[in-house]
Amino acid sequence: MLRDFAPGELLREDLPPALNKPEAEVVRLLGVSLHQLNDLLGELKPIDQKMARQLSKIFENGSDFWMKMQRTHDAWHLSRDFNSPDAS
Repeated sequence: MLRDFAPGELLREDLPPALNKPEAEVVRLLGVSLHQLNDLLGELKPIDQKMARQLSKIFENGSDFWMKMQRTHDAWHLSRDFNSPDAS
């Protein structure tokens, strides 16, 4: 099974160059704290519906895109964890 991409990983690579804005401006556009942005980019927190809406406004691609990516990522991890030899 191929590895999927976490939304935070995609954002970490694409968000700064796509926006060409300082971090403080990105935080303002998303309506989050710098800590929340770093948690998302560091893949420590999943994308929720609110964040998906904010990202869709910035990237003009619809919140479903971000939510589907998060669900796919979550499902990939669940299936990998379920199928691992250590699963009991």
